[in-house]
Amino acid sequence: MEKACKFFLAAMLICIMSPRYKSADATDALFPGQVLSGNDTLTSKNGAFQLGFKCVYPPCSDWTPLGIRYVGLLTCKPLLVWEFADSHLSEPWTSFFNLSQRGNDPQLTSLTPYYTVLLDNGNLVVRDQVNSSLSFWQSFNNLGDILLPGGWLGFNINGPLMFSSEFSGSCVTSSYLVRNPADQPQGFSIFQSTNCSTDTRLHYSGTFPSWMGYLADEDTLFLSNNSDLYVRLDSDGTLTAAKLGGCGTLLWSAPKSDSSQEESYSMQHKSHSKIKTIALTTTAIGVLILLMLIGLVLFWIRRKMMKRPLNCNSTLMVFSEAQMKKATKSFSEKIGEGGFGCVFKGALPGFSLVPVKKLKGVAQGEKEFRAEVQTIGIIRHVNLVRLFGFCAQGRARLLVYEYMENGSLNSHLFSKSSPKLTWDLRYRIALGIARGLAYIHEECR
Repeated sequence: MEKACKFFLAAMLICIMSPRYKSADATDALFPGQVLSGNDTLTSKNGAFQLGFKCVYPPCSDWTPLGIRYVGLLTCKPLLVWEFADSHLSEPWTSFFNLSQRGNDPQLTSLTPYYTVLLDNGNLVVRDQVNSSLSFWQSFNNLGDILLPGGWLGFNINGPLMFSSEFSGSCVTSSYLVRNPADQPQGFSIFQSTNCSTDTRLHYSGTFPSWMGYLADEDTLFLSNNSDLYVRLDSDGTLTAAKLGGCGTLLWSAPKSDSSQEESYSMQHKSHSKIKTIALTTTAIGVLILLMLIGLVLFWIRRKMMKRPLNCNSTLMVFSEAQMKKATKSFSEKIGEGGFGCVFKGALPGFSLVPVKKLKGVAQGEKEFRAEVQTIGIIRHVNLVRLFGFCAQGRARLLVYEYMENGSLNSHLFSKSSPKLTWDLRYRIALGIARGLAYIHEECR
């Protein structure tokens, strides 16, 4: 533990000085040349953790540690989750904390652009300003008596390990928590030693409960970032687990594990998962019902439109879809195409030939279909094609017109195989088109 603290103090200093440095703004980072005074704090971006000289339980004594505190829940008192070694100061309001270049760390030179930042999980990290993925030091590698979500434990005494101590007269009793070797991924051991004896004894060995939420690899046990629990090692060697923001209420302890608390916490998680599942299921059912209602409304509107009377002239013939398929040989010979559908060649009893216009879709062609039946169906003009009848069965929308023996004007004007039209014929065609348009727009009642 002394080695870890010396390494840390190689990058940082706590000192008492006159306020001649620039004070740090209320942010999550501290850069060289900036200081934290007795009233300043570094605050993580999510607002859950603070680094500063503030005391944990007001009113404060003169001996105030510089440390990291969980302040994420205003209804609970701030929780000291990590503190600097030997940082209990008699006059915290006149003390300052800043980054220093002193030390023997080969990674930190006079040219190293470094800074320190307090992360959202409570980890205090010294980083390279250019490459933020390069870390020189972090508090999660120098644990105290609390392991936060996202923190980790090593399986040997070289760390990272949890550490707690208490003074008894001239002796200091220290407790250490380490993760068991990889063959026991959920296991842990608590050792105790004293400076008045050279012996280190195993105080307790056990396993973390499965509901706690942890991950393990060959060397390290990680407390899951998704967990809302923290683990504390007391100076007497007792290991406890509590909820962040739970105001200190214990959920589990070792070596004296409270099975009722563990069962209660497990039931809480099961109940929460059940409620979440019910809520998601209810939401899904609600969305499904809403979609079904929308579908029924759209179906009703479409059926209503299909069943509306056409108010057509009684001289128009009504054909079935089967008649149209038979007349056009299942719509096999297309002779034209427009914006609302294709035209197929057909033959009906009593007619030599007929063009059958098939609209593309019921929804988008219904309006055009009704317009043609109700207007073109009653118009009689020498220069307009006559509508003989229609089909409105099911989804079919078909119009049967008078057949143009000479074909379309397009085939005469732009076909390479057609003979060129004389100017006299072109004039009579243009005049006939004009008369038809004039009749539709001005003369037709």
